[in-house]
Amino acid sequence: MPKKVLAKEPLFNFLDIHVSEIDKHPSALQDMLYNRSFEGMIIRDVLPKDVVDRVVSRLKNNEGDISAIIDSKFADMANGSLSFGENIIFCDPNLQQYFDYPAIFRQKCRMLFEGTLEFEKRVESVFKILSGVEKVEVPSGPQGHKCYIDPDDRTLETSEHRRFIPEGFGIRELSYETPETPLIAVACGGDLYESCCVLRRNIYEITCGWYKWLGQGTEGVDLFTQIALLSEVHFVPQKLYKYRQYPIQATRTTIDFHRQREKVISKWKKGKWLTPEQKSRIDKVLWLFENRLEPFFNMLHGAYLLRTGKLIAGLQLYISSLKKYLLSFLPLPLQNNLSRI
Repeated sequence: MPKKVLAKEPLFNFLDIHVSEIDKHPSALQDMLYNRSFEGMIIRDVLPKDVVDRVVSRLKNNEGDISAIIDSKFADMANGSLSFGENIIFCDPNLQQYFDYPAIFRQKCRMLFEGTLEFEKRVESVFKILSGVEKVEVPSGPQGHKCYIDPDDRTLETSEHRRFIPEGFGIRELSYETPETPLIAVACGGDLYESCCVLRRNIYEITCGWYKWLGQGTEGVDLFTQIALLSEVHFVPQKLYKYRQYPIQATRTTIDFHRQREKVISKWKKGKWLTPEQKSRIDKVLWLFENRLEPFFNMLHGAYLLRTGKLIAGLQLYISSLKKYLLSFLPLPLQNNLSRI
């Protein structure tokens, strides 16, 4: 018969406290995640008993079809009884399901706590104390992506990540729910910034990297275009970290973006290192940019100038851009004749 062996120390060390004691542990999250002083926390009575009872009742009665999330097929795959979300090893290669399931689960949780208390606000208040910082926010989705901060940790206005592609006779903006980002959207900027992107090393190593002679400004567009020729590019609609900006940094003071853009376009038009298939794809992208997307962006800017009272400049930019945009749909000989008018 096997001999029983009792461990002298527990396998995992947990901080077990009552919610009234959390102000005594302002560095608990750092101690757990960084210092590894313990493996987890148990915080008792975070929610009032009547709230817990109501949530338990709703779970038992399957209100809001919560069982579809708790008892999912992914739980069976992972050999676990519960799976709140989707395991990354079982999801589709594009990771869309991986992000969709937590979003659905979050919405279901809101339904469970409906009419009781603001569950997310309660989580924020507890984490604020345990982290020892002034403010903790539960991410609020694409409209809440304020990820730029200044030297004093104040939140800065953050531009939206907008991706456009030509479609038929118009321009379509890709939604935040669309992860796939085509080559045309990447090569035309696509609001891809080095500080907000994660690259696969095996793809980066077969690119040409950054070209020093290009200088600062649009060097990211150059690299990401190379990556888009070699791999898929996916947009992740989540704020994963914060990006600190300074008033004197180069991107805010010294870069001539128009000049940098022309340097990158000139480099890709030559494209001596490209395969015939890659050169064909790049030529198409450059044509679409110069004849469709750039005029479209200029029309938007012309409309902005008109709204701000700069009537002559706005009207000139809008009309010239609209003319170039419309001409792009005509046969080339006709384009050449009309462009002289």
